[in-house]
Amino acid sequence: MEKSKNAVSSNNKLLLIMSSMAVLLSIIIHIMHRGFNFLEDYIIQQGMADITNSNSLSLNILLAIPIVLLIISTILYLNKRDYEQLPTWLTLTFTFSSISMIAGGNGLVEYHFSIFMVLAIISSFSRVRLVIVSTIIFAIQHLAGYFWFPELICGTTNYRFSLLLIHALYLILTSLATIQLIINRQQTEGKLKKARTESTNRLQLALNEIENTSIEMNKLLEKLQLDAADSSNTSLNISKTLKENLSVTEEELATLEKGVTENNNLLLQFNEIYKRTDNVSSIANTSLDQIQEGHHALNHVNQQMKVISKTILSMQQVTNDLMIYSSKIGDFLSIITDITQETKLLALNASIEAARAGEQGKGFAVVAGEVGKLAVNTQQSAQNIENVIKTIQSHIKEVSSKMTVSIEEITKGNKQMEVTEETFDSIFETIKIVDHEVNAISQSTSEFIEQTNHTNSLLQNLVSANQDSTKHLQTISEASEKQYTTNISLKNIIGSINNISSTLESKLKRLGN
Repeated sequence: MEKSKNAVSSNNKLLLIMSSMAVLLSIIIHIMHRGFNFLEDYIIQQGMADITNSNSLSLNILLAIPIVLLIISTILYLNKRDYEQLPTWLTLTFTFSSISMIAGGNGLVEYHFSIFMVLAIISSFSRVRLVIVSTIIFAIQHLAGYFWFPELICGTTNYRFSLLLIHALYLILTSLATIQLIINRQQTEGKLKKARTESTNRLQLALNEIENTSIEMNKLLEKLQLDAADSSNTSLNISKTLKENLSVTEEELATLEKGVTENNNLLLQFNEIYKRTDNVSSIANTSLDQIQEGHHALNHVNQQMKVISKTILSMQQVTNDLMIYSSKIGDFLSIITDITQETKLLALNASIEAARAGEQGKGFAVVAGEVGKLAVNTQQSAQNIENVIKTIQSHIKEVSSKMTVSIEEITKGNKQMEVTEETFDSIFETIKIVDHEVNAISQSTSEFIEQTNHTNSLLQNLVSANQDSTKHLQTISEASEKQYTTNISLKNIIGSINNISSTLESKLKRLGN
């Protein structure tokens, strides 16, 4: 609406200047012909009468009319530049300026061309009514002037009426042609205005859809940011739990190593028993005591083995939980990947809509391209995180598998411990019943030593497995910390995308306004 008013005001200003020039030209013609007898010799040769003296009053009136009309038009323009009736006053000013030129120029036919100039200028108002008004005034001027003041129209009293009709015919034809051009121009402008309105509506609709999409994307980004924060907290908790389990595992490893050392000492003691089998009486009693001590030690080892078994089962449960958490992280990554796919599609749609918008959509096309690049970068980051998660899951499966083997070995060790305990009991009962059977004692002691060596080997294997488990726990802990760092980076990236989306939404609102 404001632009339309400015255009009307500018057009009125231009036509006011042109009307001033027309009035000035009329004054110059009057001065040259009436004051300096311009073209007097030509007028005499043509047998035309000098009307400057006989029609001075009429000439002055015709000269004053356009001047007065120009003054009125100027006052109206200064009061309100887009005044609705100003074109009518300007039309009257142009029309009477042409009439004044014809009269002031002794009715010379050359000055009649000013009529066509006036009609051409009036057509710039794009109003058929004004052309008709001007044509009627010119027709009245020619007809009335021919019968009452022919000198003011034709410069002579014996001008043929048929020639006047030719003048009128060309005047009417020119007016009709001008009217048709105005009608065609109005129809074209109407079509252009309608097309411009439809284009503006489509553009506004597209901007509204993009703005709504941007709002939805902001909501999704906020949800994704919250999920990333939860994932970071989960990774941090996993890392803390793994560190605690690692500390417990290291303590249990120290206990196992201590048990191995004690088992070696026990083995040395039984070797000493084996060497002293010749001293049956004294050594038998001593052996009985040592066997009792060994029985208690074996019970202690058996209890330790059970504790170790429970601990490894607990660790296996932890690894299973880690596998579940990593699977959930993979699900979150799938959601992120889906969102980035949708973002890429939205960016592509935005680029298409921007291309349709032409020059007005270039800035938005650049923003849409940047959003598409960010979506690709986010998808690549999600893929990298997924690869890390898969690596973590692989290590967890490997640790779980080794823990299963360790549990099986511990179970075998427990069974062997039970067998050894039964052997101890048998030895104990044998020594109490048959003190004199040294060979049996020696043989039993030898078997016990072999079993103890086997047990020691199992304990060594258990220590080695525990060490491997400790290393894997350290690896998992480091991976969890890396995952936490990655989640923080992802959270920052999401924050950046959110800022870009907010900026895009703000620009869309400004563009819509």
